[in-house]
Amino acid sequence: MKRAWIYLINTFMVCTENSYRLAVRISRKHDAALQAAAVGLDPFFVTMYNAYHELHVALVAAYNAWISQGGTQESQTLNLNQLLRLLSSTKAEKWMTTVKGFYALGTVRFKELFPDLKKGYQNGSQEDRIATVEAFIIAIGSDPNLAALKAEVIIFRDLLKAALAAQKAGISTTNSKSTTLEKARKASAVGQYGDLGGLMQKFQDDPSNVGDYFDLVALRDGGQVIFHHIVKKGTVYGVCKHTCVPADEWLLENDGDVALTFGMVLHKNDMPGLVSVTVAAHSNSTVHASALSADLANDHFLVAYDADLLVDGEFTAEIL
Repeated sequence: MKRAWIYLINTFMVCTENSYRLAVRISRKHDAALQAAAVGLDPFFVTMYNAYHELHVALVAAYNAWISQGGTQESQTLNLNQLLRLLSSTKAEKWMTTVKGFYALGTVRFKELFPDLKKGYQNGSQEDRIATVEAFIIAIGSDPNLAALKAEVIIFRDLLKAALAAQKAGISTTNSKSTTLEKARKASAVGQYGDLGGLMQKFQDDPSNVGDYFDLVALRDGGQVIFHHIVKKGTVYGVCKHTCVPADEWLLENDGDVALTFGMVLHKNDMPGLVSVTVAAHSNSTVHASALSADLANDHFLVAYDADLLVDGEFTAEIL
C-alpha cells in the first residue's frame, strides 16, 4: 500500500487523537498567534482569527466542562491495567504499612487482614484481584483504627469496578470520549489544517514564517510533550531526552503519594544533582529548565527520583 502524501494528512487530527489536553495546548498557541497578528488589522489575519477563535472557545469550553464532570485527559486517566498495577505495588504496600501501624506482622488481626500478604493483590485474574480488595474491606469491618483506611480502599475498589465494567462493555476508560469534546477537537484540528493551507499560500515566498502560528514542539514530536509514568520506590526513572535552554519551562505534576525530585542529567539513569526540584505529593510546580540543572549544555535527560523505599511514585511532566 502506498503511503499517503504527508501534505494530505491532517497532522493536527493525528497528533491530538489520544489527548484532549494536547488538543487544547496546540489550539491555544494557534489562537494566540492569530490574535497577535490580527492586532495589525490585516484583513487576512482578522478574518482567519475570527473564524478560528470560535472553534478554540468551543474546544476550551467543552474541555473544561469535561474536566469538571470528572473526566481527565488520558495522561491522567487510569484504565483497568494501570489501576491493577497500582494495586499490586503502591496501594497494597501502603495499605499493609497502615495496618502495621496498629497490628504487628504475624498477629492474629494482621493475618485476618492479609492472610496471603500481598499475593492476592498481585496474582490471579482481574476479578480475583478485585475480590481480594472486597475481602479486605469486609475484614476491616467496623474496626475504628482502620476507618479512614477503609474509606480509602472503598474509593479505590469503586474505581476498579468501574474500570472493569467499562472494559467489559468494550469502552476503554483511557479512551473514553465526551461526544461534545470530541467534536470540538476534530473541528479545531480541521480549522488549523485549513489555516495551515491559508498561511502557506500567504507566505509562499518564505514558508518559514508559517511555523510562528503553530505549536511546533508538540507537532514535531508527534505529541510527545506530555509524559506520564510510575516511578518504582527508591529508584530513578528516565523520563525523556530533551535539549533545553534555561528559559524553557516544564510543568511537573506529582500525582502520587510521595514526594518526587526532578532534574536534568547527563545519563538517563543518573540521580538528580544539587540543582533540582522536589515536588510534594499531590501538587505541581512550573519551573524553568535552569532550575533542573546547572549544565543544560550537557544534561539532556529529564529524570524523576522517588526516595521513598516503601511507596511507588507517579507523575506527569509536560514541556510548555
